[in-house]
Amino acid sequence: MDKANIQWSHFKYHLGQMGIKFDKSPIKLLEIGCGSGECCLSALIDGVECYGLEVDVHNYNLAIETFAKSNYSHLNRYLCLYDGDHIPFPKNHFDAMYSWYVFEHISEIGIVFRELTRVIKPGGVLYIKWQDPNICYEGHAAIPWLPFMPKYVRKVWCDEFEIPSKIIDYIDNYCYNNNGGSIESILISLGWEIVDRDYPLSPTIGHHWDFEIEEEIRAFANTIKSQISLGNWPNYPNHVFPFIKAVKLCS
Repeated sequence: MDKANIQWSHFKYHLGQMGIKFDKSPIKLLEIGCGSGECCLSALIDGVECYGLEVDVHNYNLAIETFAKSNYSHLNRYLCLYDGDHIPFPKNHFDAMYSWYVFEHISEIGIVFRELTRVIKPGGVLYIKWQDPNICYEGHAAIPWLPFMPKYVRKVWCDEFEIPSKIIDYIDNYCYNNNGGSIESILISLGWEIVDRDYPLSPTIGHHWDFEIEEEIRAFANTIKSQISLGNWPNYPNHVFPFIKAVKLCS
């Protein structure tokens, strides 16, 4: 739970900076993609009415177990398994939402943001962190990554970095190229004001889109590996961790 407490402290601080007054009135929060439930539970233990929304049955069951192992089974009513389409809460129900590296796994982010716009109160806020493709890093495989790779390039790239097929299948089926520009545009179209953001406007790895044949792809991958081994990327893999903060303006 130490990591979860750190995560929750992070979100509590930033939501507070955006105007959420945790010490003055009951606050209702929504966590999109609560995973195994630790961060949501930390918020609940802290006295915040936090609902964890999860689309994956396996993760939802893990969250139920997390609450039980921590002797907080009575709080599992705050966990909600949903269909990834309709958020099962009424209009203007929440003061804020947060999410930790989930939106790279959502294929229809417009639908999710529309639903969030419905369930969050006017003046409510959202704060999301996610894996933007332009950071050129794949956290699930822990390797440098070229954004928007077609499958034939991705296959060679992963082979050069010796990525297991199980992880490749996960990336192929559950990871999407949701970049900050697209997310920001959708939020603005739905009546949100962006109050802070940090994401790369262009790929952190330069000119990469001309490579087609296998030899070119492998050569470029090895060039990057050599740069890392020589320390020419001193901050790797401490890359930019993208985030967007927004406030709902519409009624």
